[in-house]
Amino acid sequence: PLGKTDKSRRGVAWADVNGDGRSDLLVAEPEAGKISVYLQKADGALTSPRAFPSLAGVSDIAVADWDGDGKPEIFLLSQDERQIGVTRFDDKERLPFPTLVPLDGKPLVMAVGALKAGEKPTLAVIVDQDGRRSFVTRTADGKAKTQKLSESFKSNPSVLAIHDVNQDGLADLIALIPYEKVKVLLQVAGKDFDEQDVAPPGGVIEQPWLATADVDGDGKRELLLSQKNFLRAVVLKQEAPGQNSQTNKTSWVFDVRDQINGAGSNSRLIGATTLPNGTNASPSLFLLDAERKVLTLCERDASGVWQVVRNVDMPVTDFSSLQAVALGESKPNTVALLGANNAACLSLSGEVWEFSEMDGYETPIKDGFLHDVISGDLDNDGRKDLVFLETGKNHLDLVMFSKEHKLVPADRWQVFEQKTFRGRGGDFAEPREALVDDLTGDGKNDLAVIVHDRILVYPQE
Repeated sequence: PLGKTDKSRRGVAWADVNGDGRSDLLVAEPEAGKISVYLQKADGALTSPRAFPSLAGVSDIAVADWDGDGKPEIFLLSQDERQIGVTRFDDKERLPFPTLVPLDGKPLVMAVGALKAGEKPTLAVIVDQDGRRSFVTRTADGKAKTQKLSESFKSNPSVLAIHDVNQDGLADLIALIPYEKVKVLLQVAGKDFDEQDVAPPGGVIEQPWLATADVDGDGKRELLLSQKNFLRAVVLKQEAPGQNSQTNKTSWVFDVRDQINGAGSNSRLIGATTLPNGTNASPSLFLLDAERKVLTLCERDASGVWQVVRNVDMPVTDFSSLQAVALGESKPNTVALLGANNAACLSLSGEVWEFSEMDGYETPIKDGFLHDVISGDLDNDGRKDLVFLETGKNHLDLVMFSKEHKLVPADRWQVFEQKTFRGRGGDFAEPREALVDDLTGDGKNDLAVIVHDRILVYPQE
């Protein structure tokens, strides 16, 4: 569990913040004006959190080596203070108070990443300038560029991401807006970004989110957009104007390359991430299903169709996103679940314990109730057997565990009849306790049972 917050959004992210190559956990404490940092140790475990003063009301966190010096910068967007701050660990492993990034306007959403191959990361922000939306890019050396966006763009976006959505080799910007089309800022070499509003496949939704994955194994990542119980992998493409079109302008549409369904028709998918699937070209895809409260694993079958392989029940349901991270290894091996007040990790490498059912047993005693069970070797075959305390009709029900790992009924008898002990304490289920041990000193295990105020011993013959 994380420090509790009542904010609708809090900044939470996995990223390497101290330059040791290991992903760490950053958690904003919006009401307290702090950032808690959980550093990852060499074995994959996390240290106790260290809290550092920060901006209040931080809703978004991004991490990137902005100036290319090998030391990651941490970007913090504060909705309360209407500012973006940047900080990084110093030589004493402290996180100084963030330095404010000069911006003309109120920042709404941000993203940090390289806009061109081989370049240093760029800070990209959509700002509100007295009701007018603008797109601002800023590099570590202070170079900034502002592009005014459409006058009809009045809404507040909830997500901004950097992704080559049309797969032309140039990074684009994608802004998601509740109940509205996807706003795409296409990068055009030597020109301003081309602003496009594109209808999402399946229609607009209340809480849009996105992910990226190479679902077809061609080496290029597709954009994943959700529609309640399924995801669609899309690529932006130009559509030539029709013969009856009033203009000669081309439009942009999402070309659906694949669809991945959730576990059921009532699924509500709110997050997705991928992990490498051995030597397969297509990764394993994990879906966060809020309605069914499961983490769903999907993989391609032999015919290339995405299928649900497994559903993992979640310990708590206060999660809103997924992220693939590396814990104790150099490559991603863990699915990290993030929420407003919780964070969890599901490791998918190394040795793990798993329970599997070997056999089952149902007592043949009519109206019987198996209240408890103990184990012990009652036939000297080296395997422990089971003694069930049946309290509906007051029996001992013995079941042997065979070498084939099966539960085999052995013997059962009624320890007492109710009328025999009428009036004696009825506060306990009887027989209530039992023990298997060598009580007679002959090297053979015996059975002792507590019934009411007596101890009954059954020596092994």
